[in-house]
Amino acid sequence: MSGPTQIIFALRTPTGEPVTGGKISFALSGFDLDDAIVVPETIEAPVAHDGTGSVSLWPNISGLRNTFYKITVTTAAGTRIELGPINVPESQTAVEMHRLVPLGTLGGLKTLVLTQADYDTLAARDDQTLYLIRAEE
Repeated sequence: MSGPTQIIFALRTPTGEPVTGGKISFALSGFDLDDAIVVPETIEAPVAHDGTGSVSLWPNISGLRNTFYKITVTTAAGTRIELGPINVPESQTAVEMHRLVPLGTLGGLKTLVLTQADYDTLAARDDQTLYLIRAEE
């Protein structure tokens, strides 16, 4: 079975202020198979006072059943914002969550923006995803 991937995140308001407090939840869409049965559960992580945090997730890209994670941000005031779905890659280094959240669909395909380096390191590419390569920062 594949080891966990660390996902790091930074949450900001439209004015650039950090989202302080609250939590972020990652719910696997269903059971999957990866040398064992991976049972779906919701993993939660706190959002720090500076809007950042991290969580370790099973890399569902390794599974056989086309599962995804649904992300829900719950602010300290109780407002819920749903993101995703995302696919978590296999990675020995931390992955920034904003690189996994799709922009939407185009021509019925999920759209994902990556750097060339991120694209080159994908273990598997989804034929239902349109990968847009952006300039390096």
